[in-house]
Formats: sequence, C-alpha cells, structure tokens
Amino acid sequence: MLKIQNYIDGKFQDALSGKWIDNYEPATGKVYSHIPDSEEADLQLAYQAAKKAFATWSKLPKETRSSYLYKIADGIEKRFVSYFGSKLYYFVKKLIII
Repeated sequence: MLKIQNYIDGKFQDALSGKWIDNYEPATGKVYSHIPDSEEADLQLAYQAAKKAFATWSKLPKETRSSYLYKIADGIEKRFVSYFGSKLYYFVKKLIII
C-alpha cells in the first residue's frame, strides 16, 4: 500500500505520532494509500522549516525561483501517470488547460 509522507525541511517523513489515515478512492470507496495523521507538532516543524528557508528563497532572483518551480511541476507530471494512471492524467491535464 502506498504511504504518502510529509515533506518537511527537504526530507520525507512520517507524522511524529506514527499514525496514518486511510485515503479513499472516491469512485470506488477503496483505500488506495495511507497519509500521515499530522498533528500540531508536525505543523510546527513544517512552519519552522519554511520560515528558515524563506530567508534564502526570497533573495533568489525571480527567474531562479521560477526555474525551480517548473522543475518541481515537471517532476510531478512525470510521476503522475505512475501514481494515478494515464486516463486520469489526461483528464486532469484537459481540465487544467481549459
């Protein structure tokens, strides 16, 4: 079963509580993955990491920031089909373009 982790401070990690929530496919009602049951402590870690990163990120030229964001988007798009299947990929792509 796919476990989707939090991404905090450049690392994928489970919720500090170690708890998971079932993630249901709405069309079938079947569990297709588990997501972290994040609590306030997880949010505080994410907030502190974002606050620390902002100092460096905000000083980068807008072209550099844009380049990073496009690379992230490309990575998501490349992995989308392997996670969700090609039919959903083309459906979502069509929705975004319209």
